[in-house]
Amino acid sequence: MKGLSSTWLVFRWCASCIGHFLLWTVWLALIALLILQIVIASSHELRVPNRLIQSFRDRLAVAGLRVDFDSASFDTAGSVVLENLRVFSEQFDEPLSTCKALYVRIDPVSLLIGNVEPTEVEAQNVTLFVPPIFSPTGRAEPFLENIDCDARLVDRRWNIRQLTGHAGALAVSLSGEIRGAKAQGRPAKPGATPLGNVLRDYLQFARQLAFWQSELTAFESPSLHVTLRADEHDNPRAELLFFASAARVPSEKLKLPKTLGNIEVAGLRVQSNVPIAAAPASAPLDVRLDVDSVELGDGSNARHLHARGLLRLGSAVSAPKVASLDFSADKISSRGHTVTNLSIQANPENWPAFSGRVTARLLDQNWSADGYGNLKNQSAQLSLLGAVSPAMMKYAGDQLKQPLDEFVAIETPSPVSANLELTPGWKLGAVDGKIGFGKVDAHRVLFDRGVAAFHLRGTRLLVDDISVTAGPNWARGSYEMDTGTLNYRFLLVGALRPAHIGGFFHDWWTNFWDHFDFSAAPPVADIDIQGKWGAPEVTKIFVQADCDHPAIQSVKFDRVATSFFIRPEFYDAVDLVATRGDRKARGTFTRSVDLDQGDFRWMTFNVRTDLDLQESAKIFGSAGVNTVDPFRFQNYALLDIDGRLDGPASVKGEHENVKVVIDSKGGFRFFDFPLSDLRCTALIQDRVITLPDIDVGFAGGRATGTAQVTGEGDARKVSFTADLKSASLGESIRILEAYGASLRHENPAPVSAFQQRVATGKLDINAAAEGLYKDMRSFVGSGSADLRGAELAQINLLGSLSAALRGNSMLGFTSWDLDTVHTRFNMLEGRIDFPDLVATGPTAKLDAHGSYFLGPKTINFHAKFYPFDRGKTLLANAVDLVLTPLSAVLELKLTGDLADPKWFFEYGPTNLFRKISGAPKPGAPTEEEPLELENKDLPPPFLRR
Repeated sequence: MKGLSSTWLVFRWCASCIGHFLLWTVWLALIALLILQIVIASSHELRVPNRLIQSFRDRLAVAGLRVDFDSASFDTAGSVVLENLRVFSEQFDEPLSTCKALYVRIDPVSLLIGNVEPTEVEAQNVTLFVPPIFSPTGRAEPFLENIDCDARLVDRRWNIRQLTGHAGALAVSLSGEIRGAKAQGRPAKPGATPLGNVLRDYLQFARQLAFWQSELTAFESPSLHVTLRADEHDNPRAELLFFASAARVPSEKLKLPKTLGNIEVAGLRVQSNVPIAAAPASAPLDVRLDVDSVELGDGSNARHLHARGLLRLGSAVSAPKVASLDFSADKISSRGHTVTNLSIQANPENWPAFSGRVTARLLDQNWSADGYGNLKNQSAQLSLLGAVSPAMMKYAGDQLKQPLDEFVAIETPSPVSANLELTPGWKLGAVDGKIGFGKVDAHRVLFDRGVAAFHLRGTRLLVDDISVTAGPNWARGSYEMDTGTLNYRFLLVGALRPAHIGGFFHDWWTNFWDHFDFSAAPPVADIDIQGKWGAPEVTKIFVQADCDHPAIQSVKFDRVATSFFIRPEFYDAVDLVATRGDRKARGTFTRSVDLDQGDFRWMTFNVRTDLDLQESAKIFGSAGVNTVDPFRFQNYALLDIDGRLDGPASVKGEHENVKVVIDSKGGFRFFDFPLSDLRCTALIQDRVITLPDIDVGFAGGRATGTAQVTGEGDARKVSFTADLKSASLGESIRILEAYGASLRHENPAPVSAFQQRVATGKLDINAAAEGLYKDMRSFVGSGSADLRGAELAQINLLGSLSAALRGNSMLGFTSWDLDTVHTRFNMLEGRIDFPDLVATGPTAKLDAHGSYFLGPKTINFHAKFYPFDRGKTLLANAVDLVLTPLSAVLELKLTGDLADPKWFFEYGPTNLFRKISGAPKPGAPTEEEPLELENKDLPPPFLRR
């Protein structure tokens, strides 16, 4: 216990000694400080200690700098004042900076412990020089002068309350905060100070500013304000604001055409945010540019321009590079062109190569372009998106001095997208895009809406994937054009009325399709159109069309399908099929027209049809109607028509050369003459119709022969040859009566009793004649005829007694029937002569000769009657044997009206012996009473055509 007490006493004593030492030390320090304060208080200005001055110089020496000044002093507040301060570099003789007065405040307590860091700095009339080696003039030149500065150190940050000066005409100001040396938080390297990079940074800054200072002469009242502040990571940055009320830059300075003259800029503002920690030569600068207006010497101007770019500074003698650029302008106008809401986003970091995006409002439409380009070889790749407006079409027409609305006029904007290539030299290369449009008038062709894709390769323009509608019309296809030669080609498929696209062509197109009526439904067509703009005469068109219920030349059809080859003066239907019900026409035709005269030169055609002939012939116009006008069919006929027509514009004059092969069933009229079941070939040559092989039915018989029709109207003549077999005699009479009445525009006579009795008779005629087809009295010709199988007449030799005895087999020979006739005849302008007419019956024979007069319809015949020439009974043969010498005097005479002829025996039986003796009865008539006939109106039917 005693040992522990001794140890404690020693510890207490040591502790007491240390405490007294510290107490006395503090008191001594306080006494010394009190003495120093008394000395300072008794003097207003003291000489700066050499140790302080040497410490300041040592720090500058580390940066390669040295300082000289005329005097230095400090006051009781710790403020150090240096007058006429000059800062030199060890590399140059000329000063880098001069300062009229430098005020620095240092905390006295910090000074006592060896810390000479200032807490406040004020400088007056500071000038910064660029060394001669970096000066454009080769002399030391001031690049910043008249600098006044006021800065305070607050919480280890320098608060620059004011820093102003001038760089030539540029007014410079600076404010803000920057971290102090102790706030950097970086371990100092041996022998290094925060001023280690000052000389390097100064020289680089001076070189850059000296290079740009000569450019500041173009600006009016330029100013630069710098604001220092820390970013979100507490890294120091400098915000730069450059402003000029106006600027004038020669166009050649910006490598623009000299014709632009000077570029006048008003209200220029440039902002940038520079990281101070980075080296200025490599650090990117975020630069913003705002301009109120720009005026060019040629009258072009821009309003409210805004730009933001990332710049990389080059060397002192090289311009900065733009890494990225955002540019906008409210309005840009040049030579009558105006662009609004312009926006450009560019990446020119690899300049002269660049990429970017441009948006603008041009002529009331928004446009955008994305792509990249290269100014060195003048090439670019662009993607465009916008809309073509009516105003844009007018503007383009004004620039081309050609009213485009004559070719394309749109009512609403048409959206368009395109990929565009500009090859070296800014030459237009490949172009690909799409366009959609609403109502548009394309060369007087109206469309409701449509879309299309377009491609341009050199002079070859291809517009494909076309889809357009115009009311019920629609079409899809492509358009190809050589922009150098203006040759073009359309390929279209759709339901399109040809007249609707007539505006693409001249009048010849409309004139041709005017003959067609597609009002019921547009034809479904496949069209190939080739030609050259400005040269309609070389246009070629291939058309395949199929249409329901069309009309051609007012002829209506259920369906028409055709393949056409068309040129302005030439139409070739290589295949034409027209149907109506279960009948159709199929063939070809070729038509050549004279565009100057507006009429056709010639037309060839080949058609096989069983359609109504008169209706179908209207397709070929008046020439076709005239060709088939003589033919009328009760039922449809099968016709093969092949021919050529030369029109009014033909160098040969108007000619016809047509061949018609006819095969018909049923009734048929040729120039209104009734026939039936016609089979023939008709050749039409210049209004002359020749039928070389007629096979036709007439009155139940068949006739073969030839015919030819010449002339027109009332002067039309008919010549024919005919061989008629087994025609019905009664029907022949009826037909001829009716035909004659129609020619006279009269009603046909009623059927007579004689026609009824001879209805079963058969007629054979062989004839050849020529005359006016409307005037039977004009015919001249000859022929022969045979009648058989009909009860032509009955002769009663004994009058009523013969009629009473007709049924008696023994005495019936007093009446004779005639049922067969053979004759030759000659026609001579209204008279028909019968030189040798022979009529026979079962027991009798009649030889006659005479004439029939067509005008008055009268007859004059003389005949010899042989009553028993063909007797079969024993009594008849005996009578014939007795009377044969007397039969020569049984002569008859037929005279009077054809409707009521009179038969006379020139030598009747009561006068027979008197006639033989030659002594006529005194006072008796030379002719007996008319011979009683059962049929008094015997007509020669073969004479009445």
